[in-house]
Formats: sequence, structure tokens, C-alpha cells
Amino acid sequence: MNSITQIKTVVAGGSEGQTTAMMIAVNIDDAATAEDFVSQVAEQFKLHRKMAPPSTSMLLITLTGGLAAERFAARWKELATRDDAMRSCMSQMRVADVAQNSANGRQVSNASLLAPGTGRKPWWKFW
Repeated sequence: MNSITQIKTVVAGGSEGQTTAMMIAVNIDDAATAEDFVSQVAEQFKLHRKMAPPSTSMLLITLTGGLAAERFAARWKELATRDDAMRSCMSQMRVADVAQNSANGRQVSNASLLAPGTGRKPWWKFW
């Protein structure tokens, strides 16, 4: 069963100053429904982004399971092209990445959730 295990907003500081980041953790155990599940994650992102501080400009999604970060990102971007609210939320992000982790916490893959050509730095380069 696929699930969102945590959504939180945190204050993050780095060389470019203080900002707010949204962090979403998901488990993807059912590969057959994984791509449909991405739309559920996107709906929760939009809802929580509306409640987050206006300064929220970073998004990190960590996923554990069988869907590669690149595939998650492709589906996310596809959804954003068709959804004005999601596109608006994503346009406020300076950094937005997804990282796939193994069950023991080792990073397997990562990808940007931003549209191509935004020129933004990956989240890990802010610290």
C-alpha cells in the first residue's frame, strides 16, 4: 500500500539566508498504483502549500519504495502542466527535489521536480 507518512514545514537557513521548506515523506509499496499515487501526493502538496508561510520556497519529497525518483519527477511535472494551481505552487519554489531511498535509508536516486530550464540549485547545495 502506498502512503504519505509525513508532511511538515520547517525553517531552513543556509548561505542565501533563511527560508521555509516543505518536506513530504512517502512510501511506495505498490508499484502497480505508484503513478496514480503521485497525483494524491500532489493534491496534499497543494493543500499544505496553501497553509504554509508565504516564504516557502523549497520542497523535498523523500520516497521509499520501488518508484525511481526520475519516474516520480516525470509524473509530477506531467501533473503540473495540466493543473494551474499546482503550476502556481511550483512556480514559487526555488528548489524542489525528490529523493528515492532504500529501506535502510541509502539514497538510490534523485531528480528535480522543477520544469526544465529553471536553473535552480539542488537542495543539498544550499547547506
